[in-house]
Amino acid sequence: MKKTLCCLLAGLLSFSTSAQFFQQQIQQLNINGAEKGYVVIDTGDTISGTISRVWYQDSLISQVRIKSGEDRLDFPIENIKRLAVIPDDFAPMEEAALGPVLRSIKNKKFIELLPEDGYVIFERIRIPNTGRQEIFRLAQVLNPGWDTKVRVYKHPEGISTGSTSVGLNENFMVTTEGLMENIYYISVDGDPIIEFRDFQYRNKGIERIYNYCAEFKETDAKKIKKAKKKGDGEVWRKLKWKEFPEDLFLHFQKCL
Repeated sequence: MKKTLCCLLAGLLSFSTSAQFFQQQIQQLNINGAEKGYVVIDTGDTISGTISRVWYQDSLISQVRIKSGEDRLDFPIENIKRLAVIPDDFAPMEEAALGPVLRSIKNKKFIELLPEDGYVIFERIRIPNTGRQEIFRLAQVLNPGWDTKVRVYKHPEGISTGSTSVGLNENFMVTTEGLMENIYYISVDGDPIIEFRDFQYRNKGIERIYNYCAEFKETDAKKIKKAKKKGDGEVWRKLKWKEFPEDLFLHFQKCL
């Protein structure tokens, strides 16, 4: 764990200009040749080995070949439930390993959830809004370890917008200015995948994602007083897109 933390902190310092959302992100084009990986197939079996070849369609994975011992096994995405890889040292990451959700290195609950093995995880998802035709693709899970209620996936068409920042603690301040993407895939309580944007989070996040958890009640006395004058009942704080990762982890800690 100490080695993992050192690597993650080094990542923060090295990539402070490009830190983004939850976890280190990697383009699917960059996983070919990964020294270590595994696939979980529809039968529930897990096959481990090296990623010896990857086929792509429109820059997204369509098939993977795993070299396991003397065997070379090909798996189209129709048969893959999960793909996990440890990228090689030369695979470019889009961001530091720790996202803006980490406010303090003293947050033991978050530290316990950091992936010790270095795997980047992709899962097969059904793409929404495709009519009668079912289209599946592999998408990277961005909040592994604290995804029991809400699972967030990288959207291939996401465009960076806005900024986020993180300070580790009062004695070791590292501000990582980074970019939030404007769209993700998410699944809530195992429901079908949807595309998720800023306005949906601001308008429906308290109800749809956080289920009116008390942690999200407004605490500013002036704002509460103003809302009460308008006849509002419960007063909830206004959600901000740039705080989505931090809010989601708070919900995982305090509301489940």
